[in-house]
Amino acid sequence: MLTLHELAGAIVERDFRLLGLTRPPRVLSSLELWRSLRLALNAEDPRRWRRPPDRPAGELRLLRELAHDLLIGSLENGIEPAELEARARAWARPDLADVAGFVGRFLTRRVGRAEIPRSELLPLASRILRDHPAARDHWQRRYRHVLADELEDASWAQVELLCHIADGDIDLVVAGDPDAGIAAYSGGDPAHLLGLASRLGAREQRLALHTRPLRSSVEVPRKWDANLLSASPAPEGETDASTAEHDATPSTQGLASGARAEKSASAFLQGWLQQRVEEGCRVELRSHAYQTDEARWVAARIHALIGVGTPTAEIAVLFRRQHDPLARLVAGELRRLGVPCENAEPVRISSEPITRAAIDLLRYLSATQAGPRLPADTPDSDPARAAFLRFLDSPLAGLPAFELPLLRDACVRAGRRLSDLEAEGADGLTLPDGLADAVTELLGRLAEVRSALSTSAGQVLWRIWTAFPAFRDDALGSGRASRAFRSLLEAASRPVAGRAPSVSELLAALQAGDFDRLLGQRPATPGVALLTVHAAKGRAWDYVFAPGVVDSSYPLRHSPYELSLFTSRSLPTAPGCDVASLATLQAAAQVVEERRVFYVALGRARRVLALSYSGHGPSGDSAELPSRFLASVRAVPGVEVAAEPESLPADVEAACAHYRRLL
Repeated sequence: MLTLHELAGAIVERDFRLLGLTRPPRVLSSLELWRSLRLALNAEDPRRWRRPPDRPAGELRLLRELAHDLLIGSLENGIEPAELEARARAWARPDLADVAGFVGRFLTRRVGRAEIPRSELLPLASRILRDHPAARDHWQRRYRHVLADELEDASWAQVELLCHIADGDIDLVVAGDPDAGIAAYSGGDPAHLLGLASRLGAREQRLALHTRPLRSSVEVPRKWDANLLSASPAPEGETDASTAEHDATPSTQGLASGARAEKSASAFLQGWLQQRVEEGCRVELRSHAYQTDEARWVAARIHALIGVGTPTAEIAVLFRRQHDPLARLVAGELRRLGVPCENAEPVRISSEPITRAAIDLLRYLSATQAGPRLPADTPDSDPARAAFLRFLDSPLAGLPAFELPLLRDACVRAGRRLSDLEAEGADGLTLPDGLADAVTELLGRLAEVRSALSTSAGQVLWRIWTAFPAFRDDALGSGRASRAFRSLLEAASRPVAGRAPSVSELLAALQAGDFDRLLGQRPATPGVALLTVHAAKGRAWDYVFAPGVVDSSYPLRHSPYELSLFTSRSLPTAPGCDVASLATLQAAAQVVEERRVFYVALGRARRVLALSYSGHGPSGDSAELPSRFLASVRAVPGVEVAAEPESLPADVEAACAHYRRLL
């Protein structure tokens, strides 16, 4: 069992010489790709750009993200950067034309160095199979029977590779639900699955196209046919009722086609949910006044289920995006009730105060490698001094709560500056006993970490990890900061260009945003699953809760720089194209994709599906509307629709939250 990317990697590794290379290309990791894009942008000739790329850090980061998305989109959709450049000019986007030109130069340089992005394995492997019959025969002999599952999420390049493998006397079974395609962000499009027949042409193929609705497992067709079929066949004389009903609905067009009217898509979703209710799945829809009430309700329901013997492995809570504030509220309520969680909401490195403080400490230590004493004429706004002051004011420093002002006042009375604490020491400062002991311990920890500055960034981070008790205390609690710091430690310990990165190189990467998308490690302990809809795809639970079904999450508000349609092969070309037209087409395509995301979320439940939404955010100052997709849910007979009545606060914490909202 392997992915299409892994298959492409095996083909390129074996037959790289057919590409004119002298050694197998090294596949860049995600982090290495981001770093390479940053370095390549910095090295660009400004004369190639209408606006030179020597811009503020925020704009440079945006340029790099645009370049990354265009790069992946062009590779996964089999579109040359030159064609993307022409598209950008046709759609009156000269800014994208500049970035597309840069992507083309970047790829040319990387292939010459035998260093390629992971997505480039697909077109390289397809080129080998297309142009070299001996290599194609080898791989077709190796894989005589191929089952390609979940092909609704495949990109054009993945399907192209599959077609080259199928160009021979092999058995090929393709399984997928076009209504569940939710991978547009990586080039996936259900149209590639639906268009597989035309791509294979009239060649004799032992192939069956399987497009059943979502099931807990793939049902392999029991009868083979020499022709490409529109649905999985049944033995002669037998008719599968579920298949017949599925074929009679606007399934593969209802959610997979952007041209299908909203009414048809809603009708399909309503009919599918009605079938689930008739099969015995209980569907609930509940509204709440505030997100805090919604989170408390979800946690209480889960706690009650566990109380009657429901295994935690059969319960899941699904969120639309990774950093949904509601995910943190639900996780907090579950911890308060003692409910174990699996895959508790992932955290970014920069989102945790302890981890941010560790990075500030690195900045300070890097600026004072020659010694802890900073120039006397530098103000406290100096980057090194400011970083040290932020570190002292963080939980990582371990100073007693609310006693930093006492330390500051003691320094002023002694004619010192707080930012010179490490250089001056605690001698001569009049401090309370508890604070004096904490300062002495802090200075000892700083000396321990400073002694490792001549080593690699990973070694310095390890000293911080072991020297400061804040990480131990966090691990005994939620563990979120510890998981985030562990991810940073692992990333900083990976060799770059054959050696471990230094502290200054790590800080440069952090400043450039190389770790913006690095997520903290998740606990592996069994418990209630808290995860996104994308992460839940392919899995099922008896009890599924989907809170936060509001119009800003289903459909999700996308960035105006979203490029999935621009890099797709289905982008129309017509005279008079402009930016407004492109934005309109992109918005329409996103709503179609978001409806499929909602459909996938509904399909994760086997016995009970509990949907909920709130009229206000956790602070009470933001109004929320229920998702437009819920109209199809309300129209289904048998769905239990209820509103949570407002009640008096049950405890002091709830009372404080209630009155904060009123204020």
